[in-house]
Amino acid sequence: MLTKNRSIPVWHYKLLESGDKWETVIRKKISEAKVAVIMVSAHCLASDYIRNTELPLLLQDAEDGHVKIKWIPVSNAPVEDTLIKCETGEPYYINDYQAVWSKDKPLEPMRKADRTRMYNKVYYAIRDCFVKPEQPA
Repeated sequence: MLTKNRSIPVWHYKLLESGDKWETVIRKKISEAKVAVIMVSAHCLASDYIRNTELPLLLQDAEDGHVKIKWIPVSNAPVEDTLIKCETGEPYYINDYQAVWSKDKPLEPMRKADRTRMYNKVYYAIRDCFVKPEQPA
């Protein structure tokens, strides 16, 4: 919806093409991001590449004010116990950033109607990063 109604570029790893230098492309796209939507699950946090490469880059960029973090609890995950170390040596936790909704209500066990409501929250959270609220007259 965001890309159809507005000119907001969306990228994810499935857009990598055969022959791409995948790590170079991922690092470039992370450095260009204005908003990062992170689908957080135990599987995500268990990935060495995500935990040691992607998340440190994103969280450091967030600390520097270059990207807004919008994370979504997909399944129960130890966000408060998963240390992310950035290149600066600074320790971060995803839980330091406000989730789009409560981490105690992950997507995975939700009914379809509830997931749809949550996807709408994600849509508005992203949209609001790009669309300035109207000022009262």
